[in-house]
Amino acid sequence: MKITLIGTGPAISIRGRGKNYRTTSSMVLSHNNKNILFDATPSVEEQLNANDIGSIDAVVLSHGHHSVISGLRYCSNSFGKLPIYALSETFDVIDDHYECLDYDKNIIESDNMFNIFDVDITPFKVLHAESFKTNIKYPCLGFRVLNTAYAGEMEGVEDTYKKYLFDLDNLIIDASMYDNRKIKGHMNTTQALSLIRELRPKMAILTQIGNGYPDYHKSNKYLLEQCDTSGINSKVVISYDGMSIDISQKKNLRGLERIGICMKNQSPELLMENEIKIIVDCKLYKNMINKPLYLLDNKNCYGIIELTKIRKTNIEELKLLVEYHKIDEENLKCYIESDSYIYEFVIKEKFVSPKSVDELKGSSFIIEDFKFSKYENADFRGHTRSIDMIENTYEYNPSGIDNKPMLDDLRILISMYSKHKRGNNTKISGEQIVSLATKIFKEISNRKKKNRLKWTSTPEIRSEAYRDLWGSVDLSDEDRNILTTRIMPV
Repeated sequence: MKITLIGTGPAISIRGRGKNYRTTSSMVLSHNNKNILFDATPSVEEQLNANDIGSIDAVVLSHGHHSVISGLRYCSNSFGKLPIYALSETFDVIDDHYECLDYDKNIIESDNMFNIFDVDITPFKVLHAESFKTNIKYPCLGFRVLNTAYAGEMEGVEDTYKKYLFDLDNLIIDASMYDNRKIKGHMNTTQALSLIRELRPKMAILTQIGNGYPDYHKSNKYLLEQCDTSGINSKVVISYDGMSIDISQKKNLRGLERIGICMKNQSPELLMENEIKIIVDCKLYKNMINKPLYLLDNKNCYGIIELTKIRKTNIEELKLLVEYHKIDEENLKCYIESDSYIYEFVIKEKFVSPKSVDELKGSSFIIEDFKFSKYENADFRGHTRSIDMIENTYEYNPSGIDNKPMLDDLRILISMYSKHKRGNNTKISGEQIVSLATKIFKEISNRKKKNRLKWTSTPEIRSEAYRDLWGSVDLSDEDRNILTTRIMPV
């Protein structure tokens, strides 16, 4: 899956040279031989031709301004009746201006994920036209796909919607004006960098680049200097027309890279029961230390472990340590003629039941990019990562976790929140902690209603951190009543 920024400039194109030539900001997402156009600009024909994009299969619109809908007629004439995804207010504008346009209407709403050609897209509200008198006609959206977010036109985002902008590999945002210059409906470089500092994406790409910017290379040098002086660790760059980014992820819905350890001569079941204390293999994998890894055999996945230490061993020592590794005498023979290594480990998560995987080929110890045979395109329920090791808080789902680890997650969040309130650094922001705690409290409430969990919230006797967190989570009165009731009525 890749995105191509087919336009990175303002409403009126900038006719510069090379990477300083900019057409109106727009993007195409390509996946499985389908192309999804985000915003149909006045330059759409030029943009598609310049990037060798021969067809468009669907259109997604951020709002109803002329700069993002005036290319619809060309798309309709060139590619036939297309599905268009937009807010109802945007369709009102389209119907007013393009009465004869033939299209398939799909109304979307902020916060409600929709799917096009097996691509999940989450729209979220951004501020853009609010400073204009006609703002009610032109509400505006940004979009998140996997760990990439695109908001080509915005002057800000309310705190409520920032939850979609954390844990990003790529953040593509409006930075129309250079340095501190201002214009209605858009951000400048300083404002964009301030938001990037808060959201901490791995990479941030500034688009909607206006005439006030110096040339491409000078602009990037300026950004580098600003990031150094402002303590921004994200990589921040200026976009250019034709910029392409691979946003595919070798990750499942839990946010882990799909990398595992396949145990050929040892039993993963015994390891998960703490009967195996060390893992043995003939190869040295220093780069796998302190990294969460799935525990596999040829057919199943049993949980997640983390390798903590590694050292070289020999056959004589292995014979003495048989009670620790449980390798039988026959299988020990394969370690006689080669170097061997002992790996110490900790169990990070044990699955309630083993999960089937597509049959693994070869005899490698480390398996990359394996596939869960039944859960690859499902919710992966029962596999949700614990918070102490989660990398993608946006996708955390407590509904698949057993009671005990879920309550452990809540305790971890309370501890994090306490550190956050004291001004200490935490792995995730205070807003993310509250969001995750809200999910857990709601799941506890749901389980109490079904008599699947006996647990009671008693903020009056809990720690100050717990009381603060309890007061911050977004819960209905019904959920709060259920959570504070000791015995649920039958």
